[in-house]
Amino acid sequence: MDKNKKATRILNITIDTNCINVKQAIKELNQLEAFDKKGVVKIVKTDVMDTEFLDDKGNDADKRKAKAAKLPEDIGIAVFGHSRFDHMKFASEETTKEQNEIIEIVFQKPATQLTKQQRRDTMHLHTHLINHSDIFVTTDCKHIWGKRVELKDRFGIVVAKPAECIQYIKKYIETGCYK
Repeated sequence: MDKNKKATRILNITIDTNCINVKQAIKELNQLEAFDKKGVVKIVKTDVMDTEFLDDKGNDADKRKAKAAKLPEDIGIAVFGHSRFDHMKFASEETTKEQNEIIEIVFQKPATQLTKQQRRDTMHLHTHLINHSDIFVTTDCKHIWGKRVELKDRFGIVVAKPAECIQYIKKYIETGCYK
């Protein structure tokens, strides 16, 4: 892309539940929201986020739910005990295989041995994948971000911490390429 030309395609940014920034305390998430308002990126949530909020009893839970409710939602495949009937797609053999591979990469164990939170983490990633989003943003450094190289190599999933995502976006604005 010509360096004098600005990128024209809007980047789709999937955010993890831990990136709902109700207190505006994480400056990079504030920047990401500003890019969203300018139309440079589109921040989306997965259907799993609202499912996670059903169990959220923490401080500011209502504020997090309200903020997330304003985001567009990408829908993933149905997972018994985790998906809401009106917010899911039926799985195919291929999508089930992909999700199981994500589970193996991130947690190195079968789906039947995952905790509820681990299962939902992999659902976020798979939903991001099947909806062809560009960058998955998380503050989960132990599991998701810790497996970013493997996820990119196998599926092309770009996982970033909030600060890294801002750098990807700035690079995209300048060059038209964020990878």
